[in-house]
Amino acid sequence: ALEYANRSNALIEKHASRTMYGRSLISKGLILHSLSDRFRALEVFQEALGILIDEKDSTRVALAYLNIGGCYAALEDHNKALDSYRQIFDFVPPEDQIAPFANNNIGYSYFVLGEYEKAIEY
Repeated sequence: ALEYANRSNALIEKHASRTMYGRSLISKGLILHSLSDRFRALEVFQEALGILIDEKDSTRVALAYLNIGGCYAALEDHNKALDSYRQIFDFVPPEDQIAPFANNNIGYSYFVLGEYEKAIEY
């Protein structure tokens, strides 16, 4: 899967918009994450984030932050995960389709950090 993602990204980078390239990087990051290559996945998600912020693709920016938070959580850096999840709401409203996932992950991060009262709020 990673080989095909790399081929796809090369074609998209060359022939499609920057927005589409940023979106394709999210897919590549998901593959890396599923292969437990968290550090490379994090780098790819952060590259996508920079592109998508520049392109003002707020929905995909939120998705990038969600996945960055997931990488940090998998690496057991729950404070950074929490920061990433919170940043989602700088780009999408609370009623956005990604909001329930963000809220769930914020609550879980608080729970893991032992902040149970805050966890219950989410």
